Amino acid sequence: MVLLAVFLLILGYNQNVGTVLVARIYYHDRLIAQTELLPGVEKDFQFPENPEVLIHQYNDQTIAFVVSDCNDQICVRTGKIGRAGEFSACVPNGFLIVISRLDGEGTDVDLIV
Repeated sequence: MVLLAVFLLILGYNQNVGTVLVARIYYHDRLIAQTELLPGVEKDFQFPENPEVLIHQYNDQTIAFVVSDCNDQICVRTGKIGRAGEFSACVPNGFLIVISRLDGEGTDVDLIV
């Protein structure tokens, strides 16, 4: 049983090795930015739709909400995401970040904001 768990963990880890990941940022239902999550690249995203929300791309191929003016701060507390299929949302402000592979795999997030 332990061997099966270790195998599945390694298999899940290897799914992202060698693949280019893309973070797609939506405002309500509209795609407003897309960025490849490449090693060594750091940048901030701030949008005129709500400049109080700050999203940061880290050099370890992850991305996260770092500042938001929403009350509950769930988006900020979610932390970094960086695996295909992961997502983070700031529902009060209408932002959604979805991680997928550049080849389109891992885009099966079924979510309505």
